[in-house]
Amino acid sequence: MDSVNYWYRNIYNGFLKDLNFVTYVNNEFLPVDPFYRFSLISDPSARSSLRIITFFDQEPLDGTLIKSVIKNRANDDPNFRWLNQSLDFNSFIVTSEKSTAFNSFVKFIRFKSIYYFFHATAAIDWYRNYWKNNIEIQTRHEYLFVSYQHIVNPRRSHRIDFLSRVHDKDLFHRGLISFKHPGIEELENIIESTEEYTKDSYEIFQRHKHKFTDLHIDTQEPHGALSTTVDVANSQRAFVQVITETVFYPRKLHLTEKIFKPIVCKQPFLLLGGAGNLKYFREYGFKTFGDYWDEGYDDITDPGERVGAVVKILEDLSRMSSRQLTEIIKDMSPILEHNWNHFYYDLKHIVAQEFIDNIKPALNWSGISVSAEQYQKLYKILTY
Repeated sequence: MDSVNYWYRNIYNGFLKDLNFVTYVNNEFLPVDPFYRFSLISDPSARSSLRIITFFDQEPLDGTLIKSVIKNRANDDPNFRWLNQSLDFNSFIVTSEKSTAFNSFVKFIRFKSIYYFFHATAAIDWYRNYWKNNIEIQTRHEYLFVSYQHIVNPRRSHRIDFLSRVHDKDLFHRGLISFKHPGIEELENIIESTEEYTKDSYEIFQRHKHKFTDLHIDTQEPHGALSTTVDVANSQRAFVQVITETVFYPRKLHLTEKIFKPIVCKQPFLLLGGAGNLKYFREYGFKTFGDYWDEGYDDITDPGERVGAVVKILEDLSRMSSRQLTEIIKDMSPILEHNWNHFYYDLKHIVAQEFIDNIKPALNWSGISVSAEQYQKLYKILTY
């Protein structure tokens, strides 16, 4: 994760410092209130500046942050100094999500927002060494699907739903699955804490909850550093990867580094993310697999039905022979190669330009003058 902090410091030292910005980064996450820790990375001399920018781009906006803002703004918590100063300052917040909830939050705190696909830049850095590994497309597989879903909690209870439905369709033996089982009682508590968990999903869980157990692929002890690695060997043991993203229930566009792991493995994928996120991913130039199965699941707003539609694709694929699946992989190889090349050669330039295209109007609107040379310098920093 040190490379992420290095990324922020490069942006500050090479661009924001010249504009005299007080710069904060949300780079620590806590299990209890205030949930988020913000660090000052700008020079102390910049404290007198009337310009503040806060990078809140590593995680999607959560209700706990809004509650913390209301509580800690009133208490003048030093951790929220970036927020308490903002009423009198020219204030900006950098985000990696698109949602009406975030727009409302920004309006409430009186900031101007700047969007870019942060996790794309992080993944490009974290997975750069796999570019050298000459990864080849695998055409023969031991498993139908692989799915890494170590952590379950009320924000990630769709992983419980997915595993329940895999059992319900008798597909468990066809998958290579990780799942950190906290116990039946805790799973019940997680489901009860998830307002969006549907009645149908709950009934399926009740039928199969006794089958739940600890499942391991790459490790028995999940940890944060897993984000920075790709388990190529195990991933390629399966025909398709099922990605259970961080954001699933909220209506927002937000993807993490998880979406790039099958890209690195030159592997097709099914996305269990928020509705519309597959289309959102294609907007960055990636190709998906609508020619081989129905990707209409991306448009389904009911969360239980969306999980069910993905499992239905697995069910259909499970009826195919090994030879048929091999032929599909061979046929889709141009897509897999395109995605791999696009990720390693094109994406950082797209996201760098996106960052500039979105920060430029925000600064202009606030009357902050930035030269073309300064933007060119920022582009070089973002694409280094």
